[in-house]
Amino acid sequence: MFPEGFCFVSWDTGDLLLFGSGQPLTFDAERIRQRVRRPPIRQVLERWALTEPEALLRYFGLSREEALAAAGDAPPNSDTRIISEVRLAGLTADPTGQKDPYALLERYFTFDLLPYLRPSEAPALLYDTGRHFYGSNAKLRTQRAVERLKELDPPSAERLAREYSAWQARRERLFSKTQ
Repeated sequence: MFPEGFCFVSWDTGDLLLFGSGQPLTFDAERIRQRVRRPPIRQVLERWALTEPEALLRYFGLSREEALAAAGDAPPNSDTRIISEVRLAGLTADPTGQKDPYALLERYFTFDLLPYLRPSEAPALLYDTGRHFYGSNAKLRTQRAVERLKELDPPSAERLAREYSAWQARRERLFSKTQ
């Protein structure tokens, strides 16, 4: 088991990508920016609109601690015991209860991203990610971004919360006009 790590998640599919390391993991925006500009990497990432390193943070799902809490007492997934591959393949189109990966993610997701960010970059990255979340109509993720931002930069957290409220109001007005 790795002493450091986190999970990225596709909120559309419920798929998890686990990252583990023997050393602390830190999001280095400039280093990532240099790498994603390389033609082969850029071509692949453009398919998912990951043209800037900040866009990767949209896929942050669970910290190592959250992932361990979510796993509970489940046996470890390994190369010789690929439980996740087998169980995910058997999911129905609309899973419910304990088989619902989205419910599991929502239950454990706190957007505990701060340990992976440089303190000088964290407020701007959280703010930008929060704006993307509300633009994707991701209420829980937006709320979690505001909560984390409050820990670092309360005025930015308030601004993000106000923008989200205004966005919701505009969206509700547009939706009510189409009915």
